[in-house]
Amino acid sequence: KHVIHTEFYTVPQATVDAVNATHAAGGRVIAVGTTSVRSLESAWDPEADDGRGALVARDREATSLYILPGYEFHVVDALITNFHVPRSTLMMLVSAFSTRENILAAYQHAIDERYRLLSFGDAMFLH
Repeated sequence: KHVIHTEFYTVPQATVDAVNATHAAGGRVIAVGTTSVRSLESAWDPEADDGRGALVARDREATSLYILPGYEFHVVDALITNFHVPRSTLMMLVSAFSTRENILAAYQHAIDERYRLLSFGDAMFLH
């Protein structure tokens, strides 16, 4: 029932071309940061390319995309991000890349090893 905040994003044509070339070559698109994930996934247009769906360039568009576990990613294959506050929308987004158990284990490891959490802390790679 939570309504996520709206933010503005831009995905230039050069990024669309790079993503398409990466996927065409069998590579993976690795987003750096949750805003990058939301931007790329928001720029996915399921009606584009004769209904097959495609990434479309956007300029200062608004998004309220709420990515939760079970979300089907169309553009992003992996994520590099920091450790987020529990019970937040960002925690839900990172959980969409893995299972709840894996995320909890990663956070427990970070706490045990005294990683720096939140915006200026250590990062994790989720795929």
